[in-house]
Order: sequence, then structure tokens, then C-alpha cells
Amino acid sequence: MEGISLTKGENTRLPDSVSTYTIGLGWDPQDDGGQFDLDAAALMLNSAGKLPDKDHFVYFNNLQSRCGSIKHQGDNRDGQGDGDDEQIVCNLGSLAPSIDKLILCASIYEAEKRKQNFGQVDNAYIRICEGMVGKTSGAPVVRYNLQEDYAKATAIVFGEIYRYEGGWKFRAVGKGYQGGFSTLLGHYKA
Repeated sequence: MEGISLTKGENTRLPDSVSTYTIGLGWDPQDDGGQFDLDAAALMLNSAGKLPDKDHFVYFNNLQSRCGSIKHQGDNRDGQGDGDDEQIVCNLGSLAPSIDKLILCASIYEAEKRKQNFGQVDNAYIRICEGMVGKTSGAPVVRYNLQEDYAKATAIVFGEIYRYEGGWKFRAVGKGYQGGFSTLLGHYKA
């Protein structure tokens, strides 16, 4: 089973019968791009679309949300190999009612210093699978492959999970930002 494949802007409802999901992000650095260290992250936003505080930003330096509902599975520093390069496990059933949306994104570590951008990255994707899964297993629910040229972007919002009519939906976003996580976070700070 492959799950639903979305294009930019499309969305789908996540199964109501499942509360825990593994979000996998993957990419392949181009051979001529040097060593790439992409970092996946989840931003937990309130109903105003804002990040309440730094503890609601889960990434390689803050591997778990304070409530324990979002857990980053560790930093992959080179993007080598098949399957997901980084994973984030979300228990949507245990999220605080004040959290309405998760922004799922990635940034290139030291992109400006290394003169790197997402135009030098191929096969970038996000997928959502039921339960806590390993690198290549699990029941896929949805997948979004980024297709655009992000030659100026050093951070990308791959997608978002948001509350909808008593359940959760996923939207394929594919929006690039210059300036890495600091610029991206600036859009969501309270």
C-alpha cells in the first residue's frame, strides 16, 4: 500500500481511528553539492497560528515537546541511504487542545556558510504513516513529493497537519524560505 499521493495545495483527512503517526522526511543531496545536513522539525501552533514558546519547536536540539506528544527521532547529518532521512512521531490524541496545527518543515544546517540551497537537493518528500514505524516500514497514509525548484530556499515547509471538524487533515504546502529556521520561525512567533 502506497497511501494517497498529493500535489502542492491538496489536502486529505487523516484516519480518525489512528492517533499516532510517524512523519518521515527524505531527500537526496546532489553529488556536486558537498555534504548536506538537513534538519526536520515540527512547529506546534495555537489557534492564532502562532508558536506559543520555544518548547513548541521540536527539532534536533529539542527532541521532544514538553507534553511528550511530538518526538523527533534524531538527526541524520548526510541524507545518505534509502527511506526516510529523519522522522518525527506525533501522538495527535495527546496534543493539548490549544494546539491547532503542526508545521512540518526542514532547513539546511549552515546553508549560507556552505553556499547550499534546496535547489541542490533531489527527491525531497514527506510521508505520513500510521503508528511508530522504522526507516522503511509502516502503513503509509499520505505522501507528498516536492516538485518545484527551490534554488533560493534554505528552509521549506513540506506540509501541515491541522484540526478539522473533530479530526485532523494534512495539507501539502511546499513553501520555501530564505534564511533557514530563523526566518521561518519569524513567521510564526507570537
